[in-house]
Amino acid sequence: MANRFDITGIYEFFNLENNTVNHKFLNQWLEKDLDLRIISFYWDVSHLRNTQTWIEINYILNLSSSKYHTVVLLADWLQDKQVAQIPEQKNLSVYYINGIGLVTYHNVIHAKMCEYNTKWMPNSKFLFLTGKWDKSNRYDLWKKFQDKNLLDYCEYSLFLPTDHPDKSFNKNLDNCHYSELHKHTSAIPFDHTLYQKTGFRVVSETEFEDWQLQASPLYQDQVNDPWLTEKTWLPILNNQPFIMAGQKGTLEKLNQKGYHTFEEHLPHPYDYLPDTERLDAIVANTEFWIHNLSEDLEIRKQVEENYNTFIEQSEHDLGVIYNIISTYDLECLYEDILTTQFL
Repeated sequence: MANRFDITGIYEFFNLENNTVNHKFLNQWLEKDLDLRIISFYWDVSHLRNTQTWIEINYILNLSSSKYHTVVLLADWLQDKQVAQIPEQKNLSVYYINGIGLVTYHNVIHAKMCEYNTKWMPNSKFLFLTGKWDKSNRYDLWKKFQDKNLLDYCEYSLFLPTDHPDKSFNKNLDNCHYSELHKHTSAIPFDHTLYQKTGFRVVSETEFEDWQLQASPLYQDQVNDPWLTEKTWLPILNNQPFIMAGQKGTLEKLNQKGYHTFEEHLPHPYDYLPDTERLDAIVANTEFWIHNLSEDLEIRKQVEENYNTFIEQSEHDLGVIYNIISTYDLECLYEDILTTQFL
């Protein structure tokens, strides 16, 4: 007889903003008659604000594993982080995957929610999809593109409020709903022809500012571990090169994961510049790419290798999910384990 199980994202029991536990939900969850409990959280460094976060998380895991076998699905970047260590317990098993990347892979490759671009289509235009406008790598970066007269080369989205002086420039290429931009969305389905019309993407990641550099000594190992979301994985999946408007160290982290980041083709190193200087270097590199890198055999090779690496890593992580199903005799599809509750 297959084991009965439940999978729940950590946000159901835990409020990250004030490090409080939702005891009512937690108690109801613990009272369920189940053989196995699975808790998922695929967070990044910027969400680990202090030690209280992990104190409360471990409290939840201790309660669960004291009564039932509990499986934890963690973001793979946390595996070697001292701050995110979970004490070994008899009824607790921990698995690591790139949850957001795997959800992206599943939604496009397996669930076929939309088509994707299967080869690089080099040209002088670039793609710049924004979300919440009030981040420096969103509207501020768009404004710098405008000031440099680069918007003629740009397919962009912009979601400024109705009272903003530049609201007339708003575009909704990726069919988002502004009211939904205050929640996380996987950005899938998307219009794959955007990747055919453009030669590269300027990726406006979720986090950009380097506030984390003021972290306490306990968190110094986090400084070079920036947040990677579907915004990064989508151009890789769509066989497109990119310039990264993300946190300091984003390019280094991608290199460590086996990805090409194209900075060797650009005149301005930018991965560790201060925020404002990093934005200016991104703009200068974008302008250089437009006029100099419309076709490059080495870039084409690197784009293809990035795609293959992403597929291989996603299939490896999918194997982790299948292993959980087999190990714990669960009667379910892998989609039942791989929830989109990765925040």
